[in-house]
Parts: sequence; structure tokens; C-alpha cells
Amino acid sequence: MSELIKIVPSISAKQMLEALKLKDFKENIPCESNIRRMIKKMKDEVAGDQKKAEVCVKEEEEKVNDKKEAKKVNDKEKEEINKEIVEHCFDFTALNIIDNGRIVLNLHSTRDKKMIFLKDDKHFKNNELKSVRGKIYVGDYSTKNGFTYSCKKCRNIYDIQSSAFKKNQNNNEPSEKCPKIIGRVVLDDKNILNESLSSFHSNKCESTALLSVIIQQIERKFYGMMEEHTLKRYDANVQFYEFAAKIALSNNLSIFEITSSVDFPDYSTFSKNADYHKRKINYKCVSNDPSFLNTIDNRPFIRVIQNDMILCVSNIGLEMMAYANIVSSDGTFEKSSSDHQQIYNFQAMVAGRFYLSVFVLMKNKNKNSYRIVFQLIKDMVEHEYEEKKDGFIPFSKKILFIDKEMAVINVASTIWGSKVRLCCFHTISAFQKKLRNLNLKKYYSSIQRYNFRNISSTDHLEFYDIIQAIYTLPYFPYEHMIKFWKDELKLSLNKLKIHPTRIKQFVDYIDSNWMEKKGCYHPEQMSIYGLDIRTNNACENFHSVMKKCSLFLKKGRVNKVCGALKLIEIKYSSEYLKT
Repeated sequence: MSELIKIVPSISAKQMLEALKLKDFKENIPCESNIRRMIKKMKDEVAGDQKKAEVCVKEEEEKVNDKKEAKKVNDKEKEEINKEIVEHCFDFTALNIIDNGRIVLNLHSTRDKKMIFLKDDKHFKNNELKSVRGKIYVGDYSTKNGFTYSCKKCRNIYDIQSSAFKKNQNNNEPSEKCPKIIGRVVLDDKNILNESLSSFHSNKCESTALLSVIIQQIERKFYGMMEEHTLKRYDANVQFYEFAAKIALSNNLSIFEITSSVDFPDYSTFSKNADYHKRKINYKCVSNDPSFLNTIDNRPFIRVIQNDMILCVSNIGLEMMAYANIVSSDGTFEKSSSDHQQIYNFQAMVAGRFYLSVFVLMKNKNKNSYRIVFQLIKDMVEHEYEEKKDGFIPFSKKILFIDKEMAVINVASTIWGSKVRLCCFHTISAFQKKLRNLNLKKYYSSIQRYNFRNISSTDHLEFYDIIQAIYTLPYFPYEHMIKFWKDELKLSLNKLKIHPTRIKQFVDYIDSNWMEKKGCYHPEQMSIYGLDIRTNNACENFHSVMKKCSLFLKKGRVNKVCGALKLIEIKYSSEYLKT
């Protein structure tokens, strides 16, 4: 009956009664009024079902709308969280290390195990790399849910305690069982699945600075390159500073916050060079380019570009020159640029150690060029530091160690007013060169000293002893040096009977060039009495390193040479800032 009402909702009681009679229903036929009540009841039921259906539909629609709104809210929250994570990420792409905000992934360990860095909650939202701290976790084992990492420091502490426990057992001493307290974290790809275990750390486990971890990663990268014999030790050293500079600049750090905290090891093994390709660039075209004029971290470096010279010095190099009491200078020709004759460098002694401070690419070695160089350096240093006074050493009180190049001696004395001292090695080499030119070497060599078959061996021995005494002249105060020469050595040489003409020429050479104030070299300049430094070996050592270093191509392009000098500047500035 109810189905009939649904199909024909407008049916009346009279129509229903007639329909029943037509079907031969004779017994128990309800009256018209009862049928009317039944129809009303059925209509009410149908209406109720419709209302319920409408209510259900509305409820379903509301649920769907609620889900949509909730999804929008979740999406917004996820966007905000992702945005927050991105804002607190650091850029380590150069090391193939991923920072997703809370976790730093793909760290390299010594045993090629998976390693991550989990930032502390209180440091998570700090945008400064140097202040972010956390703990290092090393891959331990995999589970169905993910991969479990163990705290590296906790494990080290446990290993130490465990070995101590075993030692006590071997000594039959009573000892409590070593507790195994190691913080853990479970990861699935890049997401933390279970961080609750990370709170169970040893009491002695302390957090680690993220910056120190990144520095170790950079060091490991270059140590591996040296162990694989793909880089020389010095090449890897300076390239390390270039790589560290990129990491520092991409994370708003000062380059020295990385480089000054590194003690690069002195590897003695050398191997194949890295490939460096020359590319022809006219340096005059890029002379106004900041990338050419500045260091990697945008500090002024190339200060002066002239037709016959390029002067390179950083602000830290000027500081070294200002506070140095001794300066050593020398030039090298082999690894200069194709447009210049030599690289002339200055090394400043600060706190008992020499640091490379100024580099000059020079086209010639004449007096005028040196005058310009020395004047420029003096003006720049005094402009920056003379007014500060604190610790500044005037050029007139500095000691300049050089070889026996006359142009430099004259310029340094007049422009700087410094006390010039000659390298003891170069002084003795000059004496030996004169003896060779006079063909007197065979009469004083140590081999001939013991040649007793020679009739005049006694004279040879005496000549040998006199020459050895001449080699000690630079170690005397210059007044005593002159007296010792005139009263002792000169008279002894004149008494010798072997080759008097040649010996007289040698005596005249020392008199005219070394012992007279009007000579080429003043006796005071030759004297190194009372000085801790006797040679300019600091410069010579650097030149020998340059010859082995593939950063400096033989007569390479100017931009390549300047680029290599920028890396060396970072190296020595980093070492200087440690003091």
C-alpha cells in the first residue's frame, strides 16, 4: 500500500475502495473512512522518510564541506610549516648535503655509514649557522617502519665505559654493569617517524655545533682527494679555502669563521695535478669588474692596476704590514703572469711568524718601479693604521730583510726609512761567486784541504780557514766586522803565496763593495748581529712551493694568477687570525 502511495501520491480513499471491489475483494473490505486514515498515515510515513533523507543528504553535504575546509586549513598549515622549514634551511648543496629544516642528511662518515645531524628544538629556528647546535646520529639498523640512527657521542661514551668495565673485570675488581644509554631516532627517507627515543641520552652527551660538522665534511672531502692522489697537498690546501668561502658566503657567514678554525695537515705525499686550463682573457677589460678586483668574499684585494704593475693587498694584509716589526721581500720569475716579469711579495713578521701580506706583479725591476711600489704600500698602511696608533710600528722602525738587489736597497732606505738587512745566505753566495769567477774555488774547498800530496797544501789549508772566517763576518756587529776584516783577515790573505794577483782582486772586491760606506753595500746592512732572523728564507720557501703548485701555471694569464693569489691570501689571513 505504501509503495502505491509513493507511485500515485494523489490517490483518494474512494478510488482505492472501488479498486478493491473490482478485484473481487468481498470480505474484510475497510470502509472509506478507514481507508482515508490509512492513506493519511502512509502519506505521513512517506513524508517522514523524505525529511530524513533530506536531513541525511544535508549532513553528508556538511561533512564533505567540513572535510574540504579542514583540508584547506591543513594545506595552509603545511604551507606555513614548509615555508618555516625552508626559511631555516642552510645551503650545503656544494657538499651534496641536504638540510630540510630540522634534519641535515647525507653526511659522510669515515666508515661510509649513513649519518645525520638533528638540530636541537631551541636552536631550530635560529638563522645563524654558527649558533645552531644539535647531535650527530649514525645509521644503526633498519626496521619495518624505517631506519634507526644512534647518537654518535652516546655510543662513544658507552664504548669507553664498556672497555673500562671489561678492564675492571679482568683485574677482578668489583664493578657495576655498564649501562647502555644511547639516544636514537627513527627516520623514513627524510621524515622523523619516532623522535621519542632521542631523549634518552647519556648525561655526558653534549650537543655539537653544526658549523664544526660542516667544516669536518669539507676537510674530509679534500683529504679524500689527496689520499686518492688527485691533488697535491698545497693545491688541496688552497682549494679548500676557495670551497670554504663558497659555503660561508651562501650561508651569510664570514669566510674566516670557517677557515681560521682549520689546521690543514702537512701531507708529504704528492701526486698528479688537478687539471687547470688556461683561458685567454684581457685583464684590462675586467679591471673594473668587482669579481676581478675583490677576493672571493668581496673584500678589496687588487688595489692598483698600472701599465707596468698590479698591486694586490687585502685589508688584513695591510694590518699585517702595520703591526710587523720585520718585513721580508723577494721576487720570483718562473710563475709570474705572461704579461709580467716577476711576482714580488712582502712577508710581514707578526708574533714571531711570517705571513704573506702584499703581492705585486711587475713588468720590470728598475728603481722607478720599486719606488712606486714601496710608496704605495707605505701610503696605504699609514692611511689605514697610523691614526689608530695602538700597536702600529712606523716604517722607520721596521727591519727589512732582502737579497742584495741594489734597486730595492736604495728605495727601501729612502722611501720607508727602514733598517735594511741583507740575507746572510745571499751575502755568502756573493763571496762564493766572486771566488769562482777568480778561479780560486779549488784552493779553499774542503776536498783540497786534505790533499797532502800537493806541495802547497799548507797554504791551501790556511786559505780555507781564512775563507771560512770571512763567511762569519755577517754575524759580527758592523764596527767589529770592519776591524776584524782589516786587522786580521785582510792581512792574512795578503800574506798568502798562492796566486797573489787573484787574491788581491778578491780583497779589493770586499773592500770596495762591502767594507766601505761608499760601496755597493754598507757594512751595517750586512750585519745580522742580535737578530733572530738571518735570511729571507720565508720568501724563498714560498717561491719553491709556487713552483710545485699547479695553481700557478708557468707564465699563465693575469686573471688566473690573480685568482691563485686570492686563494693564498685567504690561507695566510686565516692563519694570521688564529694568532
